[in-house]
Amino acid sequence: MSRLSDTLMATMNRAFTFLRTVRSQAFPSRLHLRLCLIALGIGILVRMLFLIDFPFAFGHPDTSQYTIPAARILHGQPFIPDIIRVVGTYVYFVVLSLKLFGPNSLSIIVAQSLLGIMSGILVWKLLIGLARNPILAAIGTLLFLLLPRELFYEHIVLGESLYVFIILAFCYLSFKLWRRPSWSVSL
Repeated sequence: MSRLSDTLMATMNRAFTFLRTVRSQAFPSRLHLRLCLIALGIGILVRMLFLIDFPFAFGHPDTSQYTIPAARILHGQPFIPDIIRVVGTYVYFVVLSLKLFGPNSLSIIVAQSLLGIMSGILVWKLLIGLARNPILAAIGTLLFLLLPRELFYEHIVLGESLYVFIILAFCYLSFKLWRRPSWSVSL
């Protein structure tokens, strides 16, 4: 019984050490955590106010090229690609957001607003990695989260918010690989 409890204690100590390491790498100081939360809080507040003032998606001529194939998929019909544009990725994002949040345009703009917040987190992580200065990272994150263009595109049923998130995720992953290359990368 003693051996089992010793093994359990050793495993718990390793788990707590791992969690402390992860926390210290994500937020090396309380200043990092506070500035990140302030920047994200302001971005969330602005998006919530924008959603309260405009609880509908803004119209755009290209919106129907995304919503009509999504409606077809929701009604069990096959996805037929458009001749002019490749819209598959965003159409499936629209279908997923409609299934998760409900069948109205508010669900699409809520999902796009969440993508905007996650993009802000990626901007924070990139700026902390590049500049290693939490004040510059907070200013850059605030500038990104308060861009009128981003807020506008989050309220239109277009693929811009999704693609901004995908590009930022690619940049973040590329930066992480550049900082810690594996043994097979010889640069």
